[in-house]
Amino acid sequence: MAWDMGFNILWTQRIEKEERSFLNGATKQAEVERLAAKEERRRRRSRHRTSSSRSEASSPLSLAGSRSICSSGSRRSERSAGELQKSASESALVPDHFKAAVHFPLTEKDLLTARVKPTTDGTVPKISFKPEKVKALWWPGKQSYVKYHPEFSFKEAPEWSPEDILKGYGIRQQHR
Repeated sequence: MAWDMGFNILWTQRIEKEERSFLNGATKQAEVERLAAKEERRRRRSRHRTSSSRSEASSPLSLAGSRSICSSGSRRSERSAGELQKSASESALVPDHFKAAVHFPLTEKDLLTARVKPTTDGTVPKISFKPEKVKALWWPGKQSYVKYHPEFSFKEAPEWSPEDILKGYGIRQQHR
């Protein structure tokens, strides 16, 4: 594959197309969020009108308190139940050979500098790379390159770590 003018034009067009689709996705997402917020405001207004017309004999303070308790409690319980259900369903969907990869936050950071999430059973998620030599006749001299495949696994936790040694020693107080 030569880097000629035709390839340069194709590459530029590809990059421009990707950037356009990325920006269009952001504007579409903003539009969807704006419409959802508008719908939520409309629902809140209609809910407020119906609840105030139903109980005009109640004091406004009582109505406000009962509304805030009902709405915040139900939202919290829905949110926590949803999070629990999401985490349980996600772990059930992951195949066994990828369970260790779930503990690496690959969406936030790159693979090598990411902090591993702890496990509940005390094992430590580890990553190792297996090399594969790939023929590449276009590579002058070597005619091959090494491709590394990540392998995720669980290792038993060590009995101690250097951090454990440092925990035993506090900051020494200076004598005056």
